[in-house]
Amino acid sequence: MNVMKTIKLISMLLLTVFFYGCSSTDNVPPAWITNAESQYPASQYITAVGEASTKENASNLALVNLAKIFSVDIKSTSSDLTQAISQQSDAGSFVESTQKISRSIVTKTDIELQGAMIKETWQQPQKNNNGHYFALALLNKNLAAKRLILAIRSADQDTANLLAYSANKAPNLVLALHALRNARDVQIKRELDHQQLLIVTDKGIINKIGVKDIEAMMRDALATLKIASVAESSSSKALLQSGLGEIGIQSVKDSNLILKANLELLDPANIQGWYWLRGSYELSISDGDNVISQKRWTVKISAKDEEMLMPRMKDHINKKVSGYLIELLSTKPTKL
Repeated sequence: MNVMKTIKLISMLLLTVFFYGCSSTDNVPPAWITNAESQYPASQYITAVGEASTKENASNLALVNLAKIFSVDIKSTSSDLTQAISQQSDAGSFVESTQKISRSIVTKTDIELQGAMIKETWQQPQKNNNGHYFALALLNKNLAAKRLILAIRSADQDTANLLAYSANKAPNLVLALHALRNARDVQIKRELDHQQLLIVTDKGIINKIGVKDIEAMMRDALATLKIASVAESSSSKALLQSGLGEIGIQSVKDSNLILKANLELLDPANIQGWYWLRGSYELSISDGDNVISQKRWTVKISAKDEEMLMPRMKDHINKKVSGYLIELLSTKPTKL
């Protein structure tokens, strides 16, 4: 009987040691938390760790930290591109759309990295079993490089097609400029993809025609135009001519290309002591009798003094007209 008790006691001790050993092992943080390269070499992978109170949040944070490795360079590139365009474009006319494109790309990259995955997770045990979670996000450099190379090659082909269409096939100047603007936008995205490629591999892809080249084409195309202006008043006509000059287009007395402006306003409204003036401003450009593009924008201003409404409206349109003209001449025409 004593022998049986002894055997049971030894068995219980062995089981206790066994489970204690397992628990001790679980309490030891895995090496990847502080040194991911020990398991996932930097030559093959990009890694990032996230820590949070839940497994899901830790995983999301790991992906965000992985994205930051790319987004820092991307944001820097976006700023450089915008600054370069601002410096080289007449009146900075292309800056606003470029900033929108850059912001869109950066935002998408911050929240999504194609091919990224959560490879490891670990919970730090505590007495109440609510310890912190750790997660490891991983991106295979080789697979990421292949995806980016395909995207860059596709962008270069799309750019070549758009430039060929602009130069040889576009039926009018608006569609030709629209193709150039699209090519510029494709190249902005291409530049950002190329920055990512240089992070995952040392080999870049030479770009024969970049953003600056296409911006120069757009400026050259605008500089060759000669446009006559038509408006309801001499002051409105002078405003159009000034706007054309800001974007590098010659304003002439007679031309087959005719720019027309029309301002339609509602009666002023008095709302809580402020006068409001609302309406629409329309621009159209014709080649002879054929209207090739027409755009309309909502306009509104306010003033404490009703007599200040029209002067403020003219100032408002004066500030916007160069941007309106760029949109009229380089975006896809509205169906007429």
